[in-house]
Amino acid sequence: MFVKSMVLAAALATTVTGAAVADDGDWVGFYRAIDVVDGSVDSLSIVSNSDGTYRIVMSSPRLGACAGGTQAGIITATGHVVGGKLERRDVMYKCEGSDEMKPLPDSVYTRDSDSHILMLEGPMGRLNYYHPVGAD
Repeated sequence: MFVKSMVLAAALATTVTGAAVADDGDWVGFYRAIDVVDGSVDSLSIVSNSDGTYRIVMSSPRLGACAGGTQAGIITATGHVVGGKLERRDVMYKCEGSDEMKPLPDSVYTRDSDSHILMLEGPMGRLNYYHPVGAD
């Protein structure tokens, strides 16, 4: 049953698109990803700040930094657009049941201009693909 659910989630994540993107500088949206290592469904929210930066929040039921990827957690960061990419800076995470925020390395999102899928290179060079969900 679990495998069937993951296959269905993967199919939905790859077919549900349509997030409105006004231009190359607009990264605002809600995204979902299937983690290729553990099969968890991760959620990503990017909203614009009044100063031109972006507020980035990602949640995962199995965050790699939390108990070896067996515990839920969230990642927060500030996004800065540089050269058509969204740099994820001041990255912090916390695990479920903890109030302590801990640092993670900065990283960069790139976006496919046709599909608007976001790509993030994670630890050990693994790529995570975030698919846009819904519309404005």
